[in-house]
Amino acid sequence: TTTPGTRHATLGGLVANDVHGKNHHRAGSFGRGGRRVGLLRSDQGQIDLAPGEGSGLFAATIGGLGLSGIITSVELELEPIRSAYLDVERIAFGHVRDFFRLAEESIASHEHTVAWIDCTATGSELGRGIFQRANWLGGGDLAPHSESALSVPFEPPGALLNSVVIRSFNGLYYRLQKSGRARQRMHYAPFFYPLDKVGHWNRLYGRGGFYQYQRL
Repeated sequence: TTTPGTRHATLGGLVANDVHGKNHHRAGSFGRGGRRVGLLRSDQGQIDLAPGEGSGLFAATIGGLGLSGIITSVELELEPIRSAYLDVERIAFGHVRDFFRLAEESIASHEHTVAWIDCTATGSELGRGIFQRANWLGGGDLAPHSESALSVPFEPPGALLNSVVIRSFNGLYYRLQKSGRARQRMHYAPFFYPLDKVGHWNRLYGRGGFYQYQRL
């Protein structure tokens, strides 16, 4: 199956939103790993659904945002892992056309791929960013993640989040990531859930929030 970009999610929420993960190009979205779903409806009570059942309710529940009923249970098909760590390769690219090339050539060789793209970069550096691709290591430590001790205590003034600040931050982040290690052994927590290490990180964007663009 697949996992979203945060571990702070319920199984019902993952089904209702049919989330995707960094292995979308191989595993597809979360619903592909679903085998049975328990659903509570006002007209039928508690019912048990499976792929291909006649009413179409199973298909309507996958990605249905909870509109088909209350999801009470989920049965999944999972993939075994032999280590809590991945072999992660990081590649800086200078233009969005290089991202598409890297994504295409990584489909067959890597189970997980993800990229950060600088949407403020223009001209010859349009869409520059950092591409990461990874495979699970074959054996070793199965240590679980630890809970975060950091948290954003308040929302900063909205005026601080302006185009100058964002452009400067993106430029600094790109240079730091570009100069870092190209390949490393990484625990699953920082690879799959990088923002979970800071509690209430969304407060940094203020009440207006932010837009996130994703390519699947």
